[in-house]
Amino acid sequence: MPRSRSLYVLLSLLVMTVIAFQPWSRFGDDDLTIAGIEDGATPPPAGSVAPTGDETPGQGGIDPPTVAGGGVIGDATQPGTGIPVAPRPRATATRPAVTASPSEEILESSGGTSASSGQDGRSAEGWVVSGRTGDVVGPQGAAVRRYTVEVEPGVEASGASASIASLETAVAAALGDEVRSWSKTIAFQQVADTRAASIRIVLATPDTVDLHCGRAGIVTAGELSCWDGSRVLLNASRWARGAASFGQDIAGYRTHLVNHEVGHALGRSHAGCSGDGPAPIMMQQTNGVGTCTPNPWPFPS
Repeated sequence: MPRSRSLYVLLSLLVMTVIAFQPWSRFGDDDLTIAGIEDGATPPPAGSVAPTGDETPGQGGIDPPTVAGGGVIGDATQPGTGIPVAPRPRATATRPAVTASPSEEILESSGGTSASSGQDGRSAEGWVVSGRTGDVVGPQGAAVRRYTVEVEPGVEASGASASIASLETAVAAALGDEVRSWSKTIAFQQVADTRAASIRIVLATPDTVDLHCGRAGIVTAGELSCWDGSRVLLNASRWARGAASFGQDIAGYRTHLVNHEVGHALGRSHAGCSGDGPAPIMMQQTNGVGTCTPNPWPFPS
């Protein structure tokens, strides 16, 4: 009897051991394995979506990752390494670079060598700057607009005189008439220092005029002049030959050209012919005067 009881106890222990190790949690609807998630993995946050199709970085939908400086990092990291790939620079529209001559670079670094003590100087662009400082013309007590007179070397190839003195004479005649010119209501003074001038009056080659006017968004096409925001750029070819609207009156056309472009420097806009009589000074008389008559003055008598 004791032996039978011992056998019974052993069998009972064996049955209890089998029951204790049975994997009940893996059966039927109680299966705790979630499809697509490995054991120990963390499920994605609710509402998140892996990039696919147009949402792939760099293909629309989601902006590609960037690095400091504006570069785009292709796929963000090299696969399996976690190391960022080299940045791919963003495409930007640029204007062609304009290479300065060695002398121009030196002058720009020092701000240019301004004329002083009556001696002609050089601008940062390498243009000859008159060393003359003139008297103030215009109403007494009015704010003074100071200007320089400058000539680009090489204008003689366009048929214009490279004499700084002849340009000074023409500009003084255009701006110094206190009855018909801008100096009727505004004071002007020629100075030798480009840094002291709010208006720089420059006789330049057609190519130079096209370059600087083009930078200001103005098309001069080798024929016209402009105000580029700091300089009155007079086309040397036009200065030499005038315009059909003025006929043989070259001096009158030059007076118009100076007064017209200085008018832009003073904030005036273009005007048109309104019938007959003198054309407005802000009319583009180089291109014709319509039914008006050519006029070089802001306040014709």
